[in-house]
Amino acid sequence: MLSDADGFAAKFSQFSKDAQNLATVAKEGNRGQIKKAFGQTAKNCKSCHSDYKSK
Repeated sequence: MLSDADGFAAKFSQFSKDAQNLATVAKEGNRGQIKKAFGQTAKNCKSCHSDYKSK
């Protein structure tokens, strides 16, 4: 059961922004920028799994 819906919503919102940025950067084809954007997206993705994974 999710007890921190506001925190989850904030993290999901940031993840969505990062994923959109990754898609934009990927279209540009700059590998360095893609790597940076992917890292940020993955970091935010993991934070939700770490904080909200059912235990």
